[in-house]
Amino acid sequence: MGFIRHALGYFYPELLATASLENPATPLSSYDQERQIITGVNVTEETALGVGTYYACLKVLGETMAQMDLEVVEKVGKATRANTSHPNYWLLHAEPSPLYNRFEWVQAMVIWAASWGNGYSRIKRDRFANAIELELLPAYRVTPKITERGKLYYEYQNDNGSVEIILSENMIHLKNLGVNGVVGFSTAQIQRETIGAAIAKIQQEGAFYANGAKASGVLMTPGSMGHKERSNLIDSFQRATEGPTNRFKTIILEEGVKYQQLTIPQNDAQFLESKKFDQTDICGWFRVPPHKIGNLQDANYANIESQDRSFAKDCIVPWAIRFQQELDRKLFFQGERGRFMTQFNLDDLIKGDIKTRYEVYGMAIDRGILRPAEPREQEGWEMENTEDINQFFMNSTMMPVKNIIANAERQQTQTAPTQ
Repeated sequence: MGFIRHALGYFYPELLATASLENPATPLSSYDQERQIITGVNVTEETALGVGTYYACLKVLGETMAQMDLEVVEKVGKATRANTSHPNYWLLHAEPSPLYNRFEWVQAMVIWAASWGNGYSRIKRDRFANAIELELLPAYRVTPKITERGKLYYEYQNDNGSVEIILSENMIHLKNLGVNGVVGFSTAQIQRETIGAAIAKIQQEGAFYANGAKASGVLMTPGSMGHKERSNLIDSFQRATEGPTNRFKTIILEEGVKYQQLTIPQNDAQFLESKKFDQTDICGWFRVPPHKIGNLQDANYANIESQDRSFAKDCIVPWAIRFQQELDRKLFFQGERGRFMTQFNLDDLIKGDIKTRYEVYGMAIDRGILRPAEPREQEGWEMENTEDINQFFMNSTMMPVKNIIANAERQQTQTAPTQ
């Protein structure tokens, strides 16, 4: 409890000031935006997108979640099967809104949650309380609050500046990592120091190349110079060296003037190594393997396959569970819960290579676990004229060990010489 209270006080100081979450006047998702960082760079959720690795990780996470089918499934015994007749099926599988499809909606929700900490969609319902549309809401316009009686609700600021109250049961709220279960932390704000340093490096690199890839230095003359002469020398030197068009241009210094470089060039001081470390560090926040964002330095066929499995298990599965449980809570009526649920189809994500899949299929068919027709269906192949193989088979050589021993004893008795 001490850690949680300390974390709440650090990121939500107003909560400890009231000593209670049950304060309708207190937002639950505010951050100390004024807290300065060492680099002095202004870090927001928008400026963080300028860091290439941060943007790429969000893109990988959002697109990976969005590429999986999202279906309504029905539990029948211990098995589950897709239920295409449920009112929520088309909403989740294809068209959450007339403005966007399921891929775009899932991608946006995940990116809002992974970057801002919270992704919001308002549930629009018909007169029978069935969900008919999931309206994406910008995270910066939504404020979660709790009433004095402990009821969660949301304040949404419309385009005209008016505030609208949205009940919790009418809001899909996908949360990032958090400590109070009500709101998630903004990745950009939690990691503002690292992001600020990365932005500072980008700005430094841009200034370096804008200066013609020339580092700062001093011009030394054999004698003293007047103010006008010094000004003319500096102006002429800068005109000849600054800007990308003057990069690597040969400069002639006259009258004994010498140039002495002061700062180290970009290829020194482990500048590139520092940028690579930033890549690895940011990938670690999202549990995205570096090869997913194009960093193939330490990648090979063997470890890429292993990292892909780890990515599916340690990154995608937790996000899928968060999303599914929130959808199940808000989109199904009380009497439907436990029987109907939402499900991301992870099959394509966790499939092995074709050789491994065929070997697994073969073993499962030989042992009567799968019908021969089932792998065809899973691979999306033609299912016409497969009735004869839509049944269980088992290799005829398999038999209980006791039968093998009995047969061996019987054969030994039959071949024994008679006295």
